[in-house]
Amino acid sequence: MAIDSENKRRSVMGYAGVWTFVGPRPDGALGNEADRRHVAGLYAGQLVALAVIASLAPAGAAMLFLVADGQGRILTQLRPDMERISWRFNEVGQVAWSLARTDEKLREEYVRFGNRVLIQFDNGLPAWGGVIGGGYEWGEASVGFLAFSGEALLGWRRTGRRRRFDGVSVGNIALALLAEAEGVWPVGVRPGRVWLGGPGHYPEYHYKSLEDVLRDSLVENLSAEAFDVSAREEAGRVVFELNLYEAKGATRGDVALVEGRNVSDVRFRVEDNIVNAWFMAGEGSDWGDTSRVYAEAVDEESVRLYGRREGFEVRSGVIYQSTLDATIQRRLRETAYPNRVLALATTDDRPGRFGDYGVGDTLMCVLPSFDWGGVRGMYRVLGREFFPEHGVCDLVLEEAR
Repeated sequence: MAIDSENKRRSVMGYAGVWTFVGPRPDGALGNEADRRHVAGLYAGQLVALAVIASLAPAGAAMLFLVADGQGRILTQLRPDMERISWRFNEVGQVAWSLARTDEKLREEYVRFGNRVLIQFDNGLPAWGGVIGGGYEWGEASVGFLAFSGEALLGWRRTGRRRRFDGVSVGNIALALLAEAEGVWPVGVRPGRVWLGGPGHYPEYHYKSLEDVLRDSLVENLSAEAFDVSAREEAGRVVFELNLYEAKGATRGDVALVEGRNVSDVRFRVEDNIVNAWFMAGEGSDWGDTSRVYAEAVDEESVRLYGRREGFEVRSGVIYQSTLDATIQRRLRETAYPNRVLALATTDDRPGRFGDYGVGDTLMCVLPSFDWGGVRGMYRVLGREFFPEHGVCDLVLEEAR
């Protein structure tokens, strides 16, 4: 299917979601669903071709949709019209849903901003938990709502000014900041599976959101690889737990996405975002030889193939040479060669059913009619969006390094 408009081409540049975001064409408005999806970090076009949709019988996946108040106490079960549900790697997912204006449960106390949502599925997809927000829209026959995954709760809370850590692991930094925020007002997120290993770090934060601390500092700059907020029902409440990972996901060698079997639509993109010679600096007060740590790394084979392409980054909170050396090597592995990104529409069929893999997992993709001689290799799932009406999941995957 063609990426057939400027905004679609701009939005597809953000598929991998890790390094760049390209906004829609600046026309002064976000007046349609495509622009809103684009700004939310989603592909602005339809990932599943209309011809494919028309050929699919409605799947009718059974879902349990629970609504709780801001303290997590379950209020009711709703039966909304579900548009889409998304999960994203190190990012906030989203649910779009609506209630008929004639629905007896269309009541303000059930759909209040800040209320919690828990959705459970019978088709192997993981439970989705989040918080109602982002606005709602009244139509002639229904009212449309949004909810954002539990990571959004961390985005509402801030660190103190000049909050500094001295030689503390990423897990203990996360636990300390969560406890401090909880002491001011309940966050609604408790500690879950938090990795407490790794080296000590020395970051300093000034009114930084907890979500940004986790993603931009503990994951991007320091030694964790991923975080998320999981949700479940417990004793009549919806509870959220923060998880911080040294490495998230698993390699699923017995799971595959195969063109013509459980893949119904494909877009394959090879991106030239190559940087094969990196310079990095740690945190410091000036640029003297002993004021901060420095590192350099080059991939000579990539230089031979594509020419020398240099990049530079300052890593805040990094003061140890060993930490910076590990960081620059990881960055070089990420950027030394062309990046291959897949956008797939998938069905709940073998050899890769929905319950067989999740965001963060790596699995085999077999697409004989794409790239030079076909695609056959391991790809990591970076995002998943489920469309209940049609039983289809849109996936964004990146070639495993």
